[in-house]
Amino acid sequence: MKLVDALLNIQYDATWGVWAELNEVGKLREDSRARHGQLIFENGGLLDNYVYVCNGTSIGVWLTEWLGCSPNAENAPDLDPFWIDEYLDQVNKASAWLEAG
Repeated sequence: MKLVDALLNIQYDATWGVWAELNEVGKLREDSRARHGQLIFENGGLLDNYVYVCNGTSIGVWLTEWLGCSPNAENAPDLDPFWIDEYLDQVNKASAWLEAG
């Protein structure tokens, strides 16, 4: 699945996380291959080269701040297309793998 889909379809709790593949310059993109995994297992339970992006709680909080209400609320507005660019910009700037890569 694509990273944008993984972020939008995760259970909003701290037991699940999103892992994704970095592109050729070591950054995440909206269309990066991604998956969900349980945080109790190393690397979400799979041995691949994906990097940890976030847990369900943190993306839920971020989306709530972006929307001004819970993404699950009945009156939640549609996400504008710029949310993923803003989110990935913040994640790419703050992530340790950029320093290591």
